Amino acid sequence: MITSVLLDPTEVAPNGLITVTVDVTDKSGIASVTADGTPLADVGNDQWEGNITAAGTPGTYNVTVVATDDSENANNVTDDSAVYTVPEEPSVIISIEDVAIRRGENKTVPIMVFDVVNMGGCEINFIYDPAVVYVTDVARGDLNFSFEYNLNNGSGWMRANALDADGQSGDVTFAYITLAAVGNKGDTSEMEFEYSRLANTSLGDIIHVRDNGTFTIFPNVLPVVTNVSATPDTILYDNGRPRTPGTDITSLSAHVTDTDGSITTVTIDLSSIGGSPTHLMEHVSGDVWEVTTNATEVAINAPDFTHQLTITATDDDGAINDPASIELTVLKRGDVTGDGLVDKRDADYISRYLAGLEPEASNPPVVLVGDVIGDDGNPAGNGVVDLMDALYIAKYASGMVEEP
Repeated sequence: MITSVLLDPTEVAPNGLITVTVDVTDKSGIASVTADGTPLADVGNDQWEGNITAAGTPGTYNVTVVATDDSENANNVTDDSAVYTVPEEPSVIISIEDVAIRRGENKTVPIMVFDVVNMGGCEINFIYDPAVVYVTDVARGDLNFSFEYNLNNGSGWMRANALDADGQSGDVTFAYITLAAVGNKGDTSEMEFEYSRLANTSLGDIIHVRDNGTFTIFPNVLPVVTNVSATPDTILYDNGRPRTPGTDITSLSAHVTDTDGSITTVTIDLSSIGGSPTHLMEHVSGDVWEVTTNATEVAINAPDFTHQLTITATDDDGAINDPASIELTVLKRGDVTGDGLVDKRDADYISRYLAGLEPEASNPPVVLVGDVIGDDGNPAGNGVVDLMDALYIAKYASGMVEEP
């Protein structure tokens, strides 16, 4: 005979656990007891106990208990008087919003209770990862009778409670908490209401759900290189022979920014023009980094003598920028044909130009490369391309003078 069936709890969330306790006796003994088909365990003193899973949708449900005796006939007795309820999802929510800030920053956010009626008290245990975030301050919200809190950033918890004798309704701010990002870039922490209790002014509990939040420290933002320039963007290869001032040097410049930190170094790869692959650029002012350089090597790569000088900016987290480079064209002095060589063809080009022959007459040699000798043999040139330049190139092609 089943003498009692107890359910705990009798009001349960969808798919929640219910403990079933059954008192049952029989002269021949009890062989088994089930609740909604789930076997219960014999815990002694004519009592059987176990857990069942509640229904997944709101409603009122009967639990069917079947006890089987230990006789040869295996007689059954059934009881379905025990009832539990799965209530409608409560509309009251205690919530903290997701927070995302940069490392080292702080942000104050509210802990809210939404759609509540006559809330006279609220109590929470709030937990978080102290390796990622600290609670640095807690302030009273809308409940105006009393407010108390305690926190421990070493263990990662904050406890608080507040009272309001008159009650608060609607969307109510329970507290304001200030959060500090103490972890590393990219770290995250759950912000969880480990426990919460809401009470109405009639001294009853307010059924509610918890909406936990996530705290995120923004991942590292890479340095950004913009506004790159070379002034001038075309220079002469520097072989040590005097040139017109300014024709064999250039100022390389870039704007480098890091929105979530600072720039530690900026280097530029000058290896293709005879320099270091990690030549340091100088921080001039603001976001501007510069370096002045010449080109002591030039590749024979007709018809393109443009070099991509790669810039590498490193921030205080060790991250580097996406690829960025400055274009610099380096020409050989005397190479008026643009084939990468200084030879008889260049002298002939100037001679034909001077004679007005086409196509050279319509395509005069560029002064930058064609002006190789000046008045009275001045190696710096004189700003024009004339017979003396053709003669010097002819003598170089014959091995009689140094490279222009």
